Formats: sequence, structure tokens, C-alpha cells
Amino acid sequence: MVGGGDMTGDQIETLIEKTLGDDGFAKRLVADPKAAASELGLELDAETAETLAGMSVDDVRAFADEYRSATDPDKRRAAC
Repeated sequence: MVGGGDMTGDQIETLIEKTLGDDGFAKRLVADPKAAASELGLELDAETAETLAGMSVDDVRAFADEYRSATDPDKRRAAC
């Protein structure tokens, strides 16, 4: 879902951190994904924006937390 366009790993991480740390941003992200992403200087592709618009704030936060955990090298090593 996240990063369906040309977003870098750092840009995805910026979006995730803002989503997890800012209630207002998370609400804006599901209400108008493209506008919320543009607040951070990011651009979402149409498919990603449509997916986010169909999710609840709780769903987006759960996904963001899972994504962050899956991409955390320390957590991956601990799971091995």
C-alpha cells in the first residue's frame, strides 16, 4: 500500500512516523490522503490514495505500526 509510486524508504518512514505520532494528521490522511501527504512534501499515487481513503484511522495506524516493525532491522534479527 505505502510507497506504490516513487516514494523512497525515507519518505515512507516520514509518512509512517507522522501517522503514528499525530492524531490530526492520521485523520487527515484517511479523509484526504493526497492532501495530507502533500503537507509532508510527499506525493501518493492514485492506488495508494484510494486504499488509504477506504481505511479507518485505526486500520492505518495498525498497518503503519506493522510496516515499521517489519522494516526494523533490530526486530528482524530478534525474530531469527
